[in-house]
Amino acid sequence: MPDYEVFATVWKVWEKGVKEIKDQEQFSHFVQPFISYITDADIEYKKSVKQRLYELMQASDPQVRKRALVMHGYFFK
Repeated sequence: MPDYEVFATVWKVWEKGVKEIKDQEQFSHFVQPFISYITDADIEYKKSVKQRLYELMQASDPQVRKRALVMHGYFFK
């Protein structure tokens, strides 16, 4: 599987967790294995989901907004 396909798959799983896992501790445990992979990915891969991150930062759920903002910080320090 090409690197971008792996990144896209990991991103989709992360995004699903952001929206569906309400308990913050459970979310932290869930997302931990993905963080290193996602944050170490090629900058072009990160840029490919930048617009989606902005959309998540505007979500009606404050927890989703916060999680997206944190990920944005990881991506674009």
